[in-house]
Amino acid sequence: MPPWPQGRGFLITGGAGDIGRATATLLAGRGGHVMLADRDAEAARAVADRIEAGAVDAMGCDVTVAAEVQAAVDAAVEMTGRLDGAFNAAGIIGPAFPGIGMAEADWTRVLAVNLTGAWLALRAEAAAMRAGGGGAIVNAASVAGLIGAKLSVAYGAAKHGVVGLTRCAALEVAGDGIRVNCVCPNWTEGAMTAAVSAAVPGRGLDTRMAERTPLGRIGQPHDTASAVVWLLSPESSYLTGAVIPVDGGFTAQ
Repeated sequence: MPPWPQGRGFLITGGAGDIGRATATLLAGRGGHVMLADRDAEAARAVADRIEAGAVDAMGCDVTVAAEVQAAVDAAVEMTGRLDGAFNAAGIIGPAFPGIGMAEADWTRVLAVNLTGAWLALRAEAAAMRAGGGGAIVNAASVAGLIGAKLSVAYGAAKHGVVGLTRCAALEVAGDGIRVNCVCPNWTEGAMTAAVSAAVPGRGLDTRMAERTPLGRIGQPHDTASAVVWLLSPESSYLTGAVIPVDGGFTAQ
């Protein structure tokens, strides 16, 4: 038999992000067909063009718009005739430091992208997988979905919601041969965390987070991508509803 995921079809929302890109690279390198969906279609296309192995395509998609999410799922299905796996990685941090005093518009936007967007994607993906006889979905939460995140109330609330969404959805679709799991990355090197670090005075957050992490370093995109690919694979066939910290021991303290 060809090595997994040879010829199988996948969708990654937030595909232009660092973790999305790393996941697509791993899947494509093993022969998968990957559709990258991102609000920034140009950035997603640039990622797809840089991945030489496998078959990778890209398209624009705002995960807060149901019709655009459905179009992305349909496009992924068209690549191979079915949707075998999906990684819902689209997310934004939003204003990091206003806390509960943040503007209502900011609260609404962070919840819309991180939580409602994950639900819209999961809903459309599950329908496609049900028609194809099963599949695997991985949602991206965060360590902020497992513990409190001071002055990041909307992001933390949304990621706690993604954890709950994962567990509830896993129970609902298990009988359809669909597994739903969740990864919770720690602070991970990339554009999103760099933007937050730039707004913080004093020593960089990368250094401070590394010092607070038992393994002594911050995360790299491939750390989470490797966990995602495993959760999408048949090797994790007995896991559903799992919430897995990819955090260097941060939440074990």
